[in-house]
Amino acid sequence: MKQCRICKKFKPKSEFYPCKKSRDKLQYECRVCALKIKAKHRRECKEKGIMNYSQRTRQRLRLEVLQHYSAEEPLCDCCGETHIEFLSVDHVKGGGQKHRKVIGQSGLYSWLKKNSFPPGFRVLCHNCNQSIGLYGYCPHQKPDARPFCPPKI
Repeated sequence: MKQCRICKKFKPKSEFYPCKKSRDKLQYECRVCALKIKAKHRRECKEKGIMNYSQRTRQRLRLEVLQHYSAEEPLCDCCGETHIEFLSVDHVKGGGQKHRKVIGQSGLYSWLKKNSFPPGFRVLCHNCNQSIGLYGYCPHQKPDARPFCPPKI
């Protein structure tokens, strides 16, 4: 049995997370209290706008990939959009869905970096990327084109 320093209750040792630094190799607070502390910390960070390590790492990786495929300042190859929030990586010859199935859960950005930024990719804004994927062209390239809509049956 061990006493939690937060709730002051005596609990079995199985109710404590392991900790290499403590004398008994267990954390000072029980699992329930530890989760409450962690949740409070996450909530405070979210309110302050502080990102956690994985969010910062993911954003750095995304920026690195976007910069690589668009000559330092990330911008859409089609319309010139520069807001990073709107940009994405596009498979030039299509096949993005099939490629995502092949690379699995690792994600496109990490796959691109691990494979030394292979050719066949470009930076597009989400609007241009969606339009090319759905209609085969972008309205910026053909401003007078109308999308084909099948008649109602």
